[in-house]
Amino acid sequence: MFKAASLLVGVVLAASACASGHGGHSAATAAKESTVLDGGSSRRPAVVRRVKVGALPYDAVAAFGSIWIAATGGVVRFDRVSGRFEGRTSIPEHGEWMNVAAGGGSIWYTAGASLWTVAPSNGRVVRTIRLGPATGREAYEFVGASSHGACVSQIAPSSRAGLICVAGTKGSVMRVAAGPGPIAGAADGSLWVGGPSLTRLTLTPRTMTSTPLPRKASVAAVAASGSSVWAAVNFTPTRAEVWKIRHGRVVRRFAVPHAWVVALAPAHGRVWLLTQRLHAHTSEVAFLSPSGGLTAVHRVAPESRALVAATDSSVWTVDYRAGTATIVTLPR
Repeated sequence: MFKAASLLVGVVLAASACASGHGGHSAATAAKESTVLDGGSSRRPAVVRRVKVGALPYDAVAAFGSIWIAATGGVVRFDRVSGRFEGRTSIPEHGEWMNVAAGGGSIWYTAGASLWTVAPSNGRVVRTIRLGPATGREAYEFVGASSHGACVSQIAPSSRAGLICVAGTKGSVMRVAAGPGPIAGAADGSLWVGGPSLTRLTLTPRTMTSTPLPRKASVAAVAASGSSVWAAVNFTPTRAEVWKIRHGRVVRRFAVPHAWVVALAPAHGRVWLLTQRLHAHTSEVAFLSPSGGLTAVHRVAPESRALVAATDSSVWTVDYRAGTATIVTLPR
């Protein structure tokens, strides 16, 4: 089930022991002490809760006051602070990977060969967009949205790899030769696309520019906050960097030692990271401080996907196999 994601983030083979909540409410677990990735001596405790999501949660986004999680059969919505279940938008089509994004006043959900827009006010489906023929040979993963529209990465067959985009919520479908890889919408309406390249795309008007990557590097995650874009650039399973980009230029590069960065989420002066140590078969939620210090906060299941900042001190990630979301909060 992780075939496409493993092309970008590697394969993790071990599972970590996790206690799960039941139903739509969160279950608190004992606080865990952190370790420090860069060899420092400081430690940060964290409060960890888990909520039951449903079958195969794969992606998440924080928007419109809620956490929206893409799972089999639709989108599940939770209160971003309390973790309380708020509702579910049922969408019948299933795919191997389900993704969700927010932009242009809508929630965008993709599964199989379709893309849906969902009204955040009532959770109802507004539009269904076919991405292409459903012959069983196509595969789609990642969705990103901005005020200008949305794009989905087509990852198979390789001869058709690239983006399928929609300008606005009512525009027609177009193909774009970029990526395929993770996608993030920026405040200026542009879309940043990772994968084997790092591309800035605008849909109206249609423009593309690229940020050069080092040889054999790939972008496994990309996120935007304010006027900055953040990219997780992985070189090897034990060497990664986090790039901060402003006005199309890389302004800072932060080293992430001994780990592979799977996902990132900027929030209020820090950047949360989901990292994997392939040799140790572990995954961790960590944060990167403005000075470049990197501190691990809580170990999560190796099958964890996505990372979204709910508040300035808490972050959500989802466990694909367990069907749960983990909420990690730093005490104030």
